Amino acid sequence: MNPDPVPACNGPVRPQALHDLLLRVREDFGDPHMMITENGAGFIGHDDTPADGRVADDLRSDYVTRHVDAALAARREGAKLDGYFLWSLCDNFEWLWGTAPRFGLVHVDMATQRRTPKDSFSIYAALIARGAG
Repeated sequence: MNPDPVPACNGPVRPQALHDLLLRVREDFGDPHMMITENGAGFIGHDDTPADGRVADDLRSDYVTRHVDAALAARREGAKLDGYFLWSLCDNFEWLWGTAPRFGLVHVDMATQRRTPKDSFSIYAALIARGAG
């Protein structure tokens, strides 16, 4: 798989690696039950300005869709994946980068603390509503 044109600030985006890891844990560690407790990415300067009450965060929306799809594919192939939690609900302070990367499904204006759900929020909500699998 080729690297994404805009890598996340915490590394390249590789949903296939999540799929492969879940199956490898299944094979190498006796088929345990698993839960993904943090999976997400920040894209510096790509989704940080609300316009007309909306934050169009296409990179995160794609990230969420592709990673949930990869996790569900591993589950269909036998991985005992019991849960998946996206990081993070809201934009926050990251220890290495401060508030520059936007990891959240909800944009936080750091000066006013106003919150605006991003497009990825709606996409993740739709995945949850359909039972994501």
